[in-house]
Amino acid sequence: MVPLCSCSDEANDQVKKEEADEKSRESSEFKKLFFGPPKTSLAMAIRKYSKGIDRAELASGTKGLLIAGKRAVDSDDYYSAEEILSEALRRDPDNGEAYFLRGRARSNAIVSDDKLAREDLEKAIQLGASSFSAYKYLARIYSDEKQYDKALGALGEMIRLEPKSKESYRERAAVYIALGQNDKALEDYTHALKMDPTNSDIFYKRGQLFELLKRYDEAMSDYKSVIANENKPTKIPLKGLAYRRIANLLSRQGKYQQAVDILGKAIELDSSDDEPLRLRGDQFMKMGKVDRAIEDYTKAVELAPETSRNYHARSIAYEKSGQKQLAERDRAQSSRLQEKPAEATLYELK
Repeated sequence: MVPLCSCSDEANDQVKKEEADEKSRESSEFKKLFFGPPKTSLAMAIRKYSKGIDRAELASGTKGLLIAGKRAVDSDDYYSAEEILSEALRRDPDNGEAYFLRGRARSNAIVSDDKLAREDLEKAIQLGASSFSAYKYLARIYSDEKQYDKALGALGEMIRLEPKSKESYRERAAVYIALGQNDKALEDYTHALKMDPTNSDIFYKRGQLFELLKRYDEAMSDYKSVIANENKPTKIPLKGLAYRRIANLLSRQGKYQQAVDILGKAIELDSSDDEPLRLRGDQFMKMGKVDRAIEDYTKAVELAPETSRNYHARSIAYEKSGQKQLAERDRAQSSRLQEKPAEATLYELK
């Protein structure tokens, strides 16, 4: 006879599995409901993007649908694009361009499906629609899926098709880093900089790699190049980040006053950012200038009162200066804030 407890355990396991499956389905439906685009019928989607396209072609052919589908993709209306392009593929299952456009839509959608996007893009290439953009989307998906060898293959095709694309070398360098092939990554960053010798983003990424390899002088040089070359707006303002990285390198060498001076430039660049103030406070602590550190930590707290690290840093300074009650108050506040969702630590100067 099988013990009853064994059956009970199996039943409990089955219940837990069913509950987990239900939660997963609910989570998926929640995402679709709140983050997915509004549902659009095929007829509505075609009507929206078919201006100037022959009605007879839309009714029976694929050319008009491809034009309408591309318009939807270019308008970032990825749900409508998928509806239109799926109809095009129903009519012509071997249309490589339709697979490419639908793969692009699926990859870019708010609620994206990388597996379906990858299958579409692979099919497009199989059918001869092997464009630079198709490989670009595939490389990104392969990289996200940690299929790094396939990502390298796609990036190699991008370089073959457009040898002067610095973007391809930059992205391939990131894949090499993920694989631990840092020398190859350096080669790609350096090659990209030969094509674009004022590219702050690539200088910054190569500087980070030099830091990883403990080639600090070369890292410092690259960060200085970021500061010298960033004269136009970028997606992420790199000049302030470069100041912090330089300060980090100086601090490693015990050059605390120089680190303080560099962080002062970061503060001037963005006076609303609390982090350079906290980092400069850390340098003052290393120099034994506790009062100056408390001043910076206090300004950081005023700018970001919900950041626990600022209170924690100031509590150490208060403790050092003998202000035990204030130190305890900041420690308590830091602990309360740490119970909230985790903060992302950007920099710690060592």
